[in-house]
Amino acid sequence: MRRSRCPARDEHAKILKAIQRKRGDQASLLLRAHIETSQAEVRKITLHQVHLARQGSVR
Repeated sequence: MRRSRCPARDEHAKILKAIQRKRGDQASLLLRAHIETSQAEVRKITLHQVHLARQGSVR
């Protein structure tokens, strides 16, 4: 069985490889980018949920 590709899993793997290779600066940059991307995704989901809630209250 083949697993689907997950961007977060790929990001995690790159972070771990950088740590294993003792590339702290690279790991730090990758981790910051991962966190920023995740936060942006959460914001989009939250805004969408607020939008849906507002639409529901208009009816």
